[in-house]
Amino acid sequence: MNRKIVFITLLTFLFNFLLSAQEPTNVQNELLRYINKDLADVAGLEKEALDAYASVTGENFTDDVAMYETMANTVLPVYATMTSKLEVISASLDTNEIEALNAIYIAAAKIQFNGFNMITEGVKKGDTNMVLLANKKLDRARRLISEWRIELQELCEQYGVKLNN
Repeated sequence: MNRKIVFITLLTFLFNFLLSAQEPTNVQNELLRYINKDLADVAGLEKEALDAYASVTGENFTDDVAMYETMANTVLPVYATMTSKLEVISASLDTNEIEALNAIYIAAAKIQFNGFNMITEGVKKGDTNMVLLANKKLDRARRLISEWRIELQELCEQYGVKLNN
């Protein structure tokens, strides 16, 4: 009789363990929401800001006035909105893993915003050194975004979430 109880208890434990291993975890569910909803909400804003920035830099540069106006009227306000949305997302997160991931994105966004702001001020003042310093900030932000992407990919692999690039 005792063996039967131990066997049934072990069998029940094993069955529950196998079922729980197949159920999505809180991290997995939050990761899916983060990717499919939260990031989707900010992706359009980031694209809009970066496209506007690209339209007045590099080979698309025409003059300081056009660059200043685009930076001041489009890039900065849109990127500020995007950064605010990332902070709102952060407040809604429940798992440490996704909170830490989003914190990297927020840090990168703030550095990038500061870089964009410095470029805008540098162009306004005609200060080439300020623009060069701003470009270093943008490089730092790009490195953080790369780190964020790597962390995102690792979390997806760890929690069985397929990430479509």
